[in-house]
Amino acid sequence: HLAQFKKEEDPEWIGPMLISWSWPCPTMRDVKPGFQDDFSRTPCDGDLLHGCRDAPFYGCSRRRILQIICDSDGTIVVKPADSRQLEHAAATLLAEPDPPAIGDVPAVEWVGPLRLLWTRPPTIVDTLPQADKMFDLKPAAGDFLSRVDGKLAQRMTRRELLEGLKSSTEVEIRRPG
Repeated sequence: HLAQFKKEEDPEWIGPMLISWSWPCPTMRDVKPGFQDDFSRTPCDGDLLHGCRDAPFYGCSRRRILQIICDSDGTIVVKPADSRQLEHAAATLLAEPDPPAIGDVPAVEWVGPLRLLWTRPPTIVDTLPQADKMFDLKPAAGDFLSRVDGKLAQRMTRRELLEGLKSSTEVEIRRPG
């Protein structure tokens, strides 16, 4: 897979973006002034270029990523570098068996910086500080995962949710009520 990318030390300008072709998602190194509005959030050095709306860059070749950008409306989803924790944790948990529920109480487990109670939808019971930078809404105990890439989390199994988190371009958190 790594052969599909240029060396990470060799960033290149693609339009207004200076990109390092890191695996599994390219990273932002710089953006020309006046182009910040083309991104889902103001990009910073080291941020992940995650995709264009419904087309994630996760695991795609440089050529495929450039094709996605050309075919898109131009809006690129940018995520903080810390978001890799969520992706990595989801990928790791997929290789493990489901945690056991205790009686009628659903299982609880850490998925990156979020401790989730596996209800439908999954409920956040605790967070680590880095979660604050990863979402539009600062997650807190009692919040729940509402959508992953536009799909309702309440309809997803643990496995489906982890698959979505592994390569998602959008995770929506909501407050109850």
